[in-house]
Amino acid sequence: MLKTLPQITKKYLLCSLLTLITAISFSSYASSSEDELSDWQIRDVTWRFDVGASLLKLKVIDDFSAPPPEYGDTELSPLMGLALLKRMGEHSIIGTKVELQRINGALLTAFRAIDYRYILNSQWQLGAFIGAAKYDFRSPAYGYTAGFGGFYRPPHWKKWSIGMEVQFMDKLARDKIHPDDKPSTPATGPDTFTNMAGVSLTFSRYF
Repeated sequence: MLKTLPQITKKYLLCSLLTLITAISFSSYASSSEDELSDWQIRDVTWRFDVGASLLKLKVIDDFSAPPPEYGDTELSPLMGLALLKRMGEHSIIGTKVELQRINGALLTAFRAIDYRYILNSQWQLGAFIGAAKYDFRSPAYGYTAGFGGFYRPPHWKKWSIGMEVQFMDKLARDKIHPDDKPSTPATGPDTFTNMAGVSLTFSRYF
């Protein structure tokens, strides 16, 4: 059955599976010891819930016979995410995350196979991530996601923090099967590709 799936879909499924396996492996090592709490309230393993908003620009490539298009208008989207984190040393946290956004009325789901944080001090972190994304516009489109950001926890916020990230969604590919799609020809190509780039602002709660 996997042999009949497009290559990009296989990679998306593989990345989603990797995200799930990472989450399960982290859960198996969960610890409830309060002695392991750091300034960022990160135990050996802990959960993080993110809520916020993002500003994203889209570039849709559906005609390869035409000049490359530019990015369009900025879209405002609500954002929610759930991450599972594991402390890997004095300065490193590695995790996995599922994130939901809504762009042009369509659901954008990102699976971060690797969601890394580097602890600078008791208030600041830097982070980067990579994974797979699915955009349910007209028909499902599959591709990659990556980004980086900075995160701040004021001294008295305890289990809360605020963060800003730069996000990229690359080569979200889907077949031209919807009635509103541009017709598929040898010149225009059989697929539509969507790229996204923008920033997000989130508030995070650790559990």
